[in-house]
Parts: sequence; structure tokens; C-alpha cells
Amino acid sequence: MSQAGLIAFLQAIDAVRSPAILALPAGFHTMTTKIWSLFQYPPKLELAAAAAVPLLLLTIFAAAGPKFLLGRRGYSVVGGKYGAPRKVELKGWRWAALALCLMVLLNPVFLPYLALLNAAFSPNAPRW
Repeated sequence: MSQAGLIAFLQAIDAVRSPAILALPAGFHTMTTKIWSLFQYPPKLELAAAAAVPLLLLTIFAAAGPKFLLGRRGYSVVGGKYGAPRKVELKGWRWAALALCLMVLLNPVFLPYLALLNAAFSPNAPRW
């Protein structure tokens, strides 16, 4: 796993707000929301610490994995010749390609905003 992949993984397991907004009203718990709920009144610190151990171990293995696999060796990206960009004529597929690009953007960009708006105007949204 590269350093960027490790950072993305750590940010993903750190994210508790989005799963809490989307999953807790439905009664669905993720690891991070379960740990968060163990800190609510009355706090169960020993259970929260025990529940965090698998995430900690997974993080340690993800950080030590490349070192273990590569040992003292390294790796480098081998590049080829630079080619000038060229236009690809899509003709009739132009609108289908635009729809595909918008569908790809729908998941990481538009859907979280829609979920946030839904949670903001929901009468039973979790209160932080």
C-alpha cells in the first residue's frame, strides 16, 4: 500500500460523521460509530478501547506491510516516452460519455450533499 493509500485508509476509518448520519437512524452500526456510541453517557471506556484494537492492528499491518514485503529493496515507477495528447472523436457517444462521467461524480460528490440535506431537514436526525 502506498503512502497515499495509507492516508486514505486512515481517513476512511476515522470518518464517523458520515456513517453516523446515514446509518444510525436505520439502526446500523459501523466499527467507528460503535466506538463513538461507547463514549456516550454512561461512557464505557474499556469497551471502546477493546473495540478500537482491530482498527489499530489493521493500521499497524497496513503501515508495516510494504516494509515487510519489500525488505531493503525499493520500487520506482518506470515511465515511457511522453506522447502529446490527442483528441478522440466520440461522435454519437458524446452524451453517453457525459452521462457516465456524471454518474461517476454522483457517488463521491453529489450523494453526500444529498444525504447531508436529508439529515439537516429530517426531524429525527442524530444530535451531536
